[in-house]
Amino acid sequence: MSITYRGMNVSEPDVTTQRELDAFRAFEDQPTGRPLASYELWSELRPDVLKRLLNFVHFIHDSESWSCPLPYLNTYAVGGWSEGVRYIARICEPSTFLTGPGYSRDAVLETLAFSFYLAPTWGTVQTADAVRETLASYRDPAPDAPSPFPDGWSIAPDELKAGLDYSTPELTDSDMKALTEWYMRVCGEVPATIQLYARYRPQLLKAERNRWENIIKRGLPNQMLAYLHIHYEVWRGNVAGTRDALLLARGLGMSKQHAVDAIFYGGSFLGGPGTIAAVADPVNEVLETW
Repeated sequence: MSITYRGMNVSEPDVTTQRELDAFRAFEDQPTGRPLASYELWSELRPDVLKRLLNFVHFIHDSESWSCPLPYLNTYAVGGWSEGVRYIARICEPSTFLTGPGYSRDAVLETLAFSFYLAPTWGTVQTADAVRETLASYRDPAPDAPSPFPDGWSIAPDELKAGLDYSTPELTDSDMKALTEWYMRVCGEVPATIQLYARYRPQLLKAERNRWENIIKRGLPNQMLAYLHIHYEVWRGNVAGTRDALLLARGLGMSKQHAVDAIFYGGSFLGGPGTIAAVADPVNEVLETW
């Protein structure tokens, strides 16, 4: 099987012609008008190294699955990489090489709201100007454009709400009952972190839940929120967080195939096999019973 990426035959890494390099560097749909600086650098230093990476990237997602740039918008925003935020936001627009119909401004905004939920100071401070710039000129998909998300994924923010009474800061017995029932219904168990918060910082738990429940309004499907959680937790090698994210994804109706994609998408670009190894136990546990 021959795999071509932007004019380069990445199935033959040890042979690279000048014509291939010229095509790669001049590809028209690149948001900045040029390849990523790292890709461009290795096309000059060792094209074979770049080709082997691009061949590897081809296999991250199942051939029948779906790929999406939004998780990297989140990780770049959390990490404070402004250039990365600009690049991925442009890729999210219609008719770029990853998106087809494109993602709505609301989808981008809510992904960034998730980033702000995870890192409200450091990353958001560093990328604030890039976010303003990209959102101010963002090109929305056409009103009749098909959804870029998998079939069956739904924007249903009310389903994320457990029914807590946010008119008071106290976590009442009724609030805790509602939250427990929500987790049992969706995830099949109450995460250890929820139990710990409830015991020692109940008001903080309620305030945190108020933030999480209101990230999604009209841009992201519920399943995409779970996908972002999986990708982020795998990326940072968080064992408990990965397990909780997978249980959430399963409870919200994500397919096993898409969960596997999120796992390897989160580990393959940032950390490689070591990152995947760190979360192997919870991944195997949850996937075996999916």
